[in-house]
Parts: sequence; structure tokens; C-alpha cells
Amino acid sequence: MKSAEHTKKAYLDILQTHPLFALLPQSETGQAVKDELLSQVVIHEYAKGELIFIQHSVVENLYFLLDGQVMCHRELPSGQACLIASYHEMGLINESVLWGLETDDCPNFGTGIYRVGQVDDVDGKIPSKANIATRHSKLLIKERGIHQLTATAKQPTIVATLPVQAYFESIASFDLGNLIMWFCDTISKRMYYHLISSDLLAFVQAKSKLSYYFLTHYPVGVPFELPFSQKQLAGQIGLRPETLSRTLKELISAGLITKRKSQYCLMDAEGLLALVSE
Repeated sequence: MKSAEHTKKAYLDILQTHPLFALLPQSETGQAVKDELLSQVVIHEYAKGELIFIQHSVVENLYFLLDGQVMCHRELPSGQACLIASYHEMGLINESVLWGLETDDCPNFGTGIYRVGQVDDVDGKIPSKANIATRHSKLLIKERGIHQLTATAKQPTIVATLPVQAYFESIASFDLGNLIMWFCDTISKRMYYHLISSDLLAFVQAKSKLSYYFLTHYPVGVPFELPFSQKQLAGQIGLRPETLSRTLKELISAGLITKRKSQYCLMDAEGLLALVSE
């Protein structure tokens, strides 16, 4: 029977082949950084059905699947859980959270203190429908460093975790590190908005759909212009142009948003969130 140390070394050897490690410079300094990062890796064993991380909880680690299978679900505004991805090969399983995680821009990242409205999942359970409106406050634009999915072991599964802040701080000094950070930022941001687009399919009410779109794309209290026409926006979020126009007028009349010439501004986040949870 293999010893625990031997088994961990075998898993670390597998982990080193992942691009986030393999792309580090093949130099003495690069190897030293890699060794330091690998020393911070923790190997976890999950039983079938056990939660690995929960949607809307604060991201503190990168999660790498080493063996087994992981199912990732997203809680929709209706309270339903939708299967987003199934992982059965070695790789990163929380890649949709890596955008904009530079420590200078996010000083509380990794500390357990993260922006207004944070709700912790202390009981390890999937969020209930009763908490949807509160939890959706985390979907406001710039709410980075929040898990976008809930990950569950489909079978006995081995996962490696590495503090995400430690990784990005370690690679920041390399030219290649800047490339990795740019790539992570670009791809994961694209994935985030893909998830938001998928969420929009679950809405029936036009007010709920439009409120959700605004809250997940624009900051509250800061004027913005739509990057396309109302007709194009209607097509993007699945509304008829006339329905979108009428809904915009209703939100403006209710004081939830304002419009001056071509600029909009979200005025009442709680009011918009209430519409999202209807």
C-alpha cells in the first residue's frame, strides 16, 4: 500500500502538468516559485455527493480536479439548480472567478471580508430560495471573487486546492505572469457573462429580466450608455423591442433607474433586486 506522502507526491506531479504551473519559466527562479506554490497545495478527498464549494461564497482557492468527477450547478433566480458543467479530467474547476483578482484592486480578497451584502454559507448547504434576493446582491457588477457555481463530487473525488492570492502574487514578477493574468481575466470574464446570459433564459417577467441584466452589467449610481441600440438589447435578452421600451419606461417611472439623453443610471438596487426575485 502506498504511503500518504507517496500518494501526495504523485498527485503533485500530475498537478504540475496543468498550464498554470507548466507555463512558469524553466529557470531557477521559476522552479523556486513553482516549488513554493506546490508546498501550499492541499489534497482533499470528497465522498460522493459532498460539496466542494458553494455558489456565492467567497473564493479563497483555486480548485484542481485530480481524480474522480465533479458536477457544477448554478442556482437560477427561480431557485432551480441548472447543470452547467461536468468535469472528469484533470483541470481547474472554478475558472469562472479569476477575472479582476489583482490584490491592489481588491484589498480584502482572500481575507474572508468581501464587500457589502456578503452572506456566508456556514451550514454547507445550497442556498435556499428564501435567500435569493439577498444572495443576488452579489451579482452586481464588480462583485468579483465570488463563486459562480456550486461544485459537488459525483463519485469519490480527489481535488487539490491552492490559495488563489498566493498564486497571482507569485507569478506577478514574471513577464509570462502578466500574460497568464491577462488570459485568466479575459476568459473568465467571458465565461461570467455567458452564465449571466444563460440565467436570463429562466426569467418570464420582462421587469425581472431587464432588472437582472442591468444589475449584472452596470454599477449602481454611475451613469452609463448602452453599447448598442434598444432593438439589439431586446434581442440579446429575449424581449420584443416594444416590450423592452415599455419596461424601461415603467422602471424609470418607478424611480428605479433614470435616463438623461442617452445616459441611464441605476438608482435603487434593492428595488431592482426585488423585481429579480419575483
